[in-house]
Amino acid sequence: MTYDLAIFNPETSPKEPTEFKNWYLKQGEWTEPHDYDDPSVCTKAMRAWYLEMTNSFPDLNTVDDSVTATEDFDLRQYMADYSIGSQIIYVAFQWSKQKEAYDSCLKLAKKHGVVFFDVSAEIAGVYFPTNDGDLVKTFSIEW
Repeated sequence: MTYDLAIFNPETSPKEPTEFKNWYLKQGEWTEPHDYDDPSVCTKAMRAWYLEMTNSFPDLNTVDDSVTATEDFDLRQYMADYSIGSQIIYVAFQWSKQKEAYDSCLKLAKKHGVVFFDVSAEIAGVYFPTNDGDLVKTFSIEW
C-alpha cells in the first residue's frame, strides 16, 4: 500500500465536490492515448511542479537503476511512482515519507498554481489556487 497524492489543472478541475469526485474517478481510468510517464502531455504549470517535485522524490519510472543501487546515497526510500495525464499527476509514495511528501506536494502546488488533492486521506482535502497566489482548501471528498 502506498501514500497517494495528486495535482490537477485548475482550469479543468470541477469546483463542486460530487462533480469533482466523479471527474477524478474518470481521470483514474487512464484512458488517454499516450504513455503516462511523459510530462510533456500536461500543462506548463503541472510540468513545472513535476520537475521540481522529482528533485526531492525521483520518478521511479525514469531513474537510472545504477543510481538507485548505490549504498552511499539510498534514493530508493524517496522514489515515487508518477502517473501523468493531461489534467492529472498522480503520485504514489512510501508511507514512511508521508509527511515529507505531503508538505512538498502542497508547497509546490501553491508555488505552481495547481490543484492539490490528498487522495489517501479518509476525508480528502481538495485545495485550489487563489488569484493572490495562495492555495485554499475548497472542499473535502469522503471515501
